[in-house]
Amino acid sequence: QSYPNISLSQEEKEYPIAFTLTVHKNAEQVERLLRSIYMPHNYYCIHVDNKSSPAFTQVMMNYAKCFRNIIVFNLISVIPTTYSRIQADLYCMEALLLHHHNWKYWINLSGDDYPLMTNRELVQYLKTLNGQNDIETLVAAHLKSRYQYHYYLSKSGQYLPSTRFKSPISLNNVRIYKGGSFIAATYEFCQFVMSNMTAKAILNYFNDTFLPSENIWATLQRIDGVPGSIHFNQSYRTKAVSSKSRLTNWGSTHCYGWWRKGQCTYSVGDLRWLFDKNHQHYLFASKFDIRRDHVVMDCIE
Repeated sequence: QSYPNISLSQEEKEYPIAFTLTVHKNAEQVERLLRSIYMPHNYYCIHVDNKSSPAFTQVMMNYAKCFRNIIVFNLISVIPTTYSRIQADLYCMEALLLHHHNWKYWINLSGDDYPLMTNRELVQYLKTLNGQNDIETLVAAHLKSRYQYHYYLSKSGQYLPSTRFKSPISLNNVRIYKGGSFIAATYEFCQFVMSNMTAKAILNYFNDTFLPSENIWATLQRIDGVPGSIHFNQSYRTKAVSSKSRLTNWGSTHCYGWWRKGQCTYSVGDLRWLFDKNHQHYLFASKFDIRRDHVVMDCIE
């Protein structure tokens, strides 16, 4: 199938979205994801893990040659439990801010995500946010060890805690929260992340912690007055806020596909759960693997 070369509606054309894809393998699936979200008025940045095979990397690089609205980087080795996962997002966020100035929201994706709605439905949902970010945030005191110690990458490739405590984050009114790694954030929030000194201090604090992608976006979202945040009040400090950015089965229900690292990779039998009325308005679902079951993606498409 070809990629659309004209906007399908005026509403979509007037509401461009920026996407970041962090990928490392399975070119066929990445191509299918990109085609499912591609519109000529949107903007895309693909970060290719520099551990990827030369063949995969070349396929990804070719997108930048074919499309003026696609940027491709191959800058760093991405290890999901380390800061490199966030760094790949930040490289793309910075490039999208630098090269394109009229998009409304930024959405970050991995290569095994797939959309649960059309681009027009996505635009209509984002409009209902009224300028707020879609970022999960919650208090998770039992996970403090993830950021209380300096972590290091061992020779065996494991990301391990050292015996050294990190100094507490020394910023007034900044409390650490947990959330998801994948978000939908406004253009203004992205500007804040790349330019604000408090944001930069938070990024620096988490650069040697465990799974910082699950703390950084949530912590930034809870800063009083940050663009796209929820209005601050005392009860909000401990209230959990959910997100529609990503639908994931972490064991809450039966998986008809297969489990990998505690997460369901969907099969066609999971379609009923994916489109259950309780899951309305989720933007994307994770995870899919076209090599093991392409039918579930066929049905969604």
